[in-house]
Amino acid sequence: MNKLIYGSIYRQQVIFRGNEGFKVRPVFVLFTDNDDVYFFSISTKPGKDHQKKYRAPILNWRKAGLDKPSYIMLDDPPYILSKSMFTDDKYLGQTIGMDLDMFELHMSNLGY
Repeated sequence: MNKLIYGSIYRQQVIFRGNEGFKVRPVFVLFTDNDDVYFFSISTKPGKDHQKKYRAPILNWRKAGLDKPSYIMLDDPPYILSKSMFTDDKYLGQTIGMDLDMFELHMSNLGY
């Protein structure tokens, strides 16, 4: 069953903005709109000093289906892919309340 809802974690190919290429990494689903999925990518790196405020930690990373401590990278604008790319075999897990609250606080602190 496809669990394509807010806070779902999937594995996807994420393009490098401003460069050629891509990396397969976990992503955090924000919302769906018609046939599109809006998402942020996830990293295991907390980022350099100037990046840290744009990375929301996922404290319960194991419950979310991740292998290592991870951070949601708050890119502007979010990435967009077709819903057809979000298949059951790419589903990793779901973030839970505390992590969703932390993400929303992070977004609020950045003015979103």
